[in-house]
Amino acid sequence: MKVIASLLVLLLSCSAVVSAASAHRKLQQTPSTNPFPLDFNKAGASFVSEFTDEYNVAKMFQIPDTYGYQDLFEELFKLFGTVGSAGVQRVYDGPLATVSPLAG
Repeated sequence: MKVIASLLVLLLSCSAVVSAASAHRKLQQTPSTNPFPLDFNKAGASFVSEFTDEYNVAKMFQIPDTYGYQDLFEELFKLFGTVGSAGVQRVYDGPLATVSPLAG
């Protein structure tokens, strides 16, 4: 029974990997409408990660250290940084790409 369960788990993980790889390949083949594609998602995530590693953001905004609020604030800061960079990416690929004089 353990062997069958482990084989099912292995099969499930293999199918998930194949599905993710095919989705990634499909994304790579999709042509960008922007003549200068930039990846704001990675840039924003990298910046926020480096910024929170270098500086104590919670103390910068004077968040009290009671009940773990500093850790919560830091995680929320990372979340809003990621959401913000995704929004910038969407605007850059959408409306800005359509009004670009270089768009074909």
